[in-house]
Amino acid sequence: MENWLYNRHVVNILTGVLTAAFFIIPAVLIGWGTVLFLGSIVLLGSGLMFRSSIDPERIAGVRRLSPYYHGTLQRINASLAERAELESIPELYVSEQNIANAAAVETSRGPAIIVTQRLLDSLSYDELEAVLAHEIHHIKHGDIRLLTLLSQFRALYSMVPKMILGLLFFAPLLLFFMPLTQGLMVMGISAVTAVIIERAIMRLREYAADYGAAQVIDDPLSLARALQRLESTPVYINWMGRPVAVPRQRLEDRGGLSDLFRSHPRTESRIGFLKNIASRRHRDQGVFWSTVE
Repeated sequence: MENWLYNRHVVNILTGVLTAAFFIIPAVLIGWGTVLFLGSIVLLGSGLMFRSSIDPERIAGVRRLSPYYHGTLQRINASLAERAELESIPELYVSEQNIANAAAVETSRGPAIIVTQRLLDSLSYDELEAVLAHEIHHIKHGDIRLLTLLSQFRALYSMVPKMILGLLFFAPLLLFFMPLTQGLMVMGISAVTAVIIERAIMRLREYAADYGAAQVIDDPLSLARALQRLESTPVYINWMGRPVAVPRQRLEDRGGLSDLFRSHPRTESRIGFLKNIASRRHRDQGVFWSTVE
């Protein structure tokens, strides 16, 4: 695992460089005027920079965890927020979605974490603590707004060539209009480039959240065990109108150029990263033990 991933400042600088490239490269390809126009749509149309919040309770199957229930989980969440030096304790929500997952979101009342009931049923408390610590560091690092902003721009980058393709469908003779054809190719390249850069930033922020979580939990390997357990948990997909269980690992085993479009690093890479963190900690403490079984 690359040593620079252990340096928080280097990771943040690289994130900044990739974010700048996300805007600059398409601007060079399609022009600053187009990017500024798309930016005005984002800022004025959705007010993204000022309103990136959602109301989880309006999502079907999502409910807020009462402070009087899941007391242990609430105490873990409060303790992690204090150790991570968050300004407020994230609210906890549970979703009935049939997948083991967790996500940090921004609500009108502040940051929150949504966990699925299947996740709660699948992991031990130390593994749940590690997953919550990971999501809390997404909140601490400001990843919610950053990634929402990038996804909005990426969607707009992609929307322009789709609109032109739709126009060509109804007026195919426009295809012989060379400036339009060249513009379509350039916009398509810029859209793909934006997606690749956005996904690279997302993977980098996952490593940063893993590293942050490892600093506030007793055993970094608990997060590795959680990832390994989730790896073996099947994902249900819709096949001919009925749910079919597919091993999560099978969905990840595509490799090749598809890795450029992954939103998360490969699970084995994250586990290796966490093992190295644990080894460093134990070596510094004079302790030599154990890996993920």
